[in-house]
Amino acid sequence: MYLSKKAVGLLLLPFILSALVYYFSPNIINCTHSFFPVHEQHIDENLDKKMQKYLEIESKQNIYQKISEDALRREDNIKWVVDELLYVEKTKVTQKLTPLKKAIPQVEPEAHTYQLQAIFSDDKTALINDSFVKEGSKVNDATIKEVREDRVLIQTEKGSWWLFLFQ
Repeated sequence: MYLSKKAVGLLLLPFILSALVYYFSPNIINCTHSFFPVHEQHIDENLDKKMQKYLEIESKQNIYQKISEDALRREDNIKWVVDELLYVEKTKVTQKLTPLKKAIPQVEPEAHTYQLQAIFSDDKTALINDSFVKEGSKVNDATIKEVREDRVLIQTEKGSWWLFLFQ
């Protein structure tokens, strides 16, 4: 069986074309970018927006982590003061005075305490009791009424009051 030159050329044509495309692919890609610049610009705009949002979230996370570490350090310091200093003072006082036999009334602790840990005023978000909240949302039994730069207004069934960032 004999093949003509035309048939051999048609058989080899896909191999020759694929080799040319492979060899000239960088030039082909650059050429297509010059025809479709809007697509490349659109991708870069979305990437910039996503990167900006990621950096904002990362900075807020770093701030929250620092605040959490400071809060834990303060709690440890308070526990040490209560356990070490106040206990020593209490034992010195009780040694000097005779113990009283009167019953001391027990005070019930408040049902819920609210601790303001951080405020992100640009998007009206606050961190209360390790929960991120916005205006109108709830923490335990309290409704968040207003978020300002240095304080948050909460309302419960007992009334409304301000939580300050550094008390």
